[in-house]
Amino acid sequence: MSILPEIDRFYKELGERVKIERIKKKVSQEKLAELMGLTRTSIVNFERGRHRPSVYQIIQLGNFLTIDFAQLIPFVYQKDSVAVPQIDIEKAVSDQTLDIATKNSVLEFISTISKE
Repeated sequence: MSILPEIDRFYKELGERVKIERIKKKVSQEKLAELMGLTRTSIVNFERGRHRPSVYQIIQLGNFLTIDFAQLIPFVYQKDSVAVPQIDIEKAVSDQTLDIATKNSVLEFISTISKE
């Protein structure tokens, strides 16, 4: 399964996000076009997914809409699920010759990564 939608849907969703953020910020298409040095038609085409903005333009859009540009990008992070074997943490650490401070640090580290 791909983490990115197919290209046409990608740009359509990107455009929808631009439009939503623009409306939330009460910025007109004309004003956004002026800020970016484009025409209103270009903004309409961004929002409809007909124009494929460059990375630079996406960063500009985020900047002018005062949001992180990454919020505009339709991307779903999928963490691969990996089976982690269950271990007896206490036994694993007690088998080692460690001072108490090191042992406690190792136990804390292992419990932290086990929660993820």
